[in-house]
Amino acid sequence: MSTPPGFHRVKSHLRRNPTAPAAKKGGVWIVLGVLAALYLAGQADGQEPPEQAPAVTQQGSR
Repeated sequence: MSTPPGFHRVKSHLRRNPTAPAAKKGGVWIVLGVLAALYLAGQADGQEPPEQAPAVTQQGSR
């Protein structure tokens, strides 16, 4: 009996071929890191407070 691709036979059952641990869990952390970097870059762009025009007072007659 042949085994499907990506599996190997151990005693009387099939087992997945081993993969690198970083390949299993690293993808999620990379995506989250990129999203966090983009968020923080967007926050850094808005650090300078906008210049406000001086308040205009009414120069009416007293």
